[in-house]
Amino acid sequence: MARKRTHRRPKGAPRRVPDSGYARGEATRRRILETALEAFADASFEQVSTRTIARRANINLGSLTYYFGNKEGLYRACAEYIASSAEARPNSAFAQIQTVLNGTPSRDELIRLLRTVIDLSAEDLVGSESPQSWLLFLTREHTNPGFASELLYERVMRRSITTLASLIGRIIDRPADDPETIIRALTIIGQWIVFRKMRWLTLRALGWPDLKGERGALLKAVQWQQTKATLAVPARKSAGRQASLTR
Repeated sequence: MARKRTHRRPKGAPRRVPDSGYARGEATRRRILETALEAFADASFEQVSTRTIARRANINLGSLTYYFGNKEGLYRACAEYIASSAEARPNSAFAQIQTVLNGTPSRDELIRLLRTVIDLSAEDLVGSESPQSWLLFLTREHTNPGFASELLYERVMRRSITTLASLIGRIIDRPADDPETIIRALTIIGQWIVFRKMRWLTLRALGWPDLKGERGALLKAVQWQQTKATLAVPARKSAGRQASLTR
């Protein structure tokens, strides 16, 4: 009887992964990340253990170590996960700013564009799809900077700040990197942060169930009034004052 021929894998060659293995691996990795984001949103980096995350994700600790190495690697991967999602999400408001600034728009056109940005941002507050755990994770890194803060700033916040500052700078006739211009941009962004990251507090203070309909329209109107105040006559009128700030 002839012996059945078998194909041996050469020594040291990688094991063949079934076609569905990659998808299963990605699903597991994503489940760990989403579980970790919820855990890190509830408590600080020091208070959360990888064993707790593994238990909540219904995996063994070895699997978590296989994908992320250690807790710091997992935490950084959570920040990368948020950043990649933010980068992949289209932002029509900031795309409009960049397109318009490449031309020679009038001041009135720039102000109308800024109004559009405010309205679109208010609408985004109503229909935001970002999980609450992401917002809490970002808030924790912004208020108590850790080793993921710089990554999140560079990939999530920097573009928003510099793009908005470029628009405001053109309106008030100041460079985009001028401290006063950046402060005005941050003031506008601060309006969005309060309503996005402190949703419960704002709704509780207003006695509102949500930000839809007439409530959303009022939000837009008030935010625009606040924004127009940032376009007033520049607070500094001399180059000397600018020099003193850099000393």
